[in-house]
Amino acid sequence: MTNRLLNPQAIEAYILHTVDSVPMREVACKYGRGPSAILHQVHKIEGLQDNPDWDIILNKLADYWDRKAELDRTVVCKALGTNTVAVMQELQRNLPLLVRDDAIVAITDGCMAGIFVDNEVMRRTERLTALAWIATGWLILVRSSSRVRRYQVTDRALEEVPEKPIVKEVDVSPAPRPKPQAPNKSRQYTRQAWGNEPIDRLRLMKRKANNSLKVTDKEISTAQALRFLMHQAELDGKGSSTLMLVVEMEKRLGKEMFNLLYDFLHRNRGLEQIEKDYSWPARSAKVVLLVALQQVDHFGLLEREEFASVAAE
Repeated sequence: MTNRLLNPQAIEAYILHTVDSVPMREVACKYGRGPSAILHQVHKIEGLQDNPDWDIILNKLADYWDRKAELDRTVVCKALGTNTVAVMQELQRNLPLLVRDDAIVAITDGCMAGIFVDNEVMRRTERLTALAWIATGWLILVRSSSRVRRYQVTDRALEEVPEKPIVKEVDVSPAPRPKPQAPNKSRQYTRQAWGNEPIDRLRLMKRKANNSLKVTDKEISTAQALRFLMHQAELDGKGSSTLMLVVEMEKRLGKEMFNLLYDFLHRNRGLEQIEKDYSWPARSAKVVLLVALQQVDHFGLLEREEFASVAAE
C-alpha cells in the first residue's frame, strides 16, 4: 500500500497563502524554504481539492487553526469535531476488517462512511471520523467515482495504532464511548454481525405479537436483497447495471416511496426519524415501508438476471 502521509507544513503554507493572502516570499521565510519549494507544496494541496473529502478537511482546518500552533494530529481531529483518542479507538475497533485485502472504506456525500469487505457492507462509522483517518495518513485513496471515494488502510495506520485497547487518560473533548463487548475469539466478521440494523428492525416487527401489520419472511428477504443492491450500486458507480436497476426501481415506485426505502435500508435511519423528516403521521412510515417492499416484489425487479448475478451468495 502507498504510504502517503499528511504534510502539515504544506497545508499550513496553503492556508496562509491562499486563505490569508500572505505573500509567498513571507511564507517561504517563515519555514526557511525557497519560494519555489513552498509554491510546489501549495500546488500539491490545491490538487487535493478535487477530492470532496479533502476539500472538507482543508476548509475545516482553515476555519479552526489559530495560525499560532503547528498543525498536528490533535488540531486536525479537533477541527473535525472529534479528538485523537476517539479517532484511534474507532480505527482500532475496525482494524480486523480493514486489514483484509478486499476491505475498503467508502465515503459518499451526506452519509456515514461504510466499511466494505468483498463488496459487502460490514460496519458504518461517522464520516468525520473517516475524514480524520484520511487527514492523519491512515487511509489512502485507491479508487474514486462521481459519487463515492474508496480508501484502504495504510502501513502507517498498522504501525501507529496499537493492538491493545487504548487507555483514555485525558478527555481532550467529549466523545461517545463505545459499549464494552465480551471477548469472543471465535467471532466472525459477517454481514449478520455488523451493520444490519434495518433487517434486525424488521425481524423485531415480525416477532411482536400485538402488531396489526404483520411483517412476513418474504418481505424481510426482499429488504435484505434490496439493501445489498443499494450498497452494491453505490460501490459500482455511474453506468453500472446495479445502479441502473436502482434508478429503474425509483421510477417504478415513485420518489417518495423509493426515498423511504433508501433512507431505511441504505442509510440506516429509523422509521420515527423518517416520519419526522417527511412530516408524516405517527406509524405511517411502517405502512409505506411494507407497501413499498410488496411493490418491489410485484414488479419483479429483484428477479431480473442482472440482479441475480449480483445478489447470488
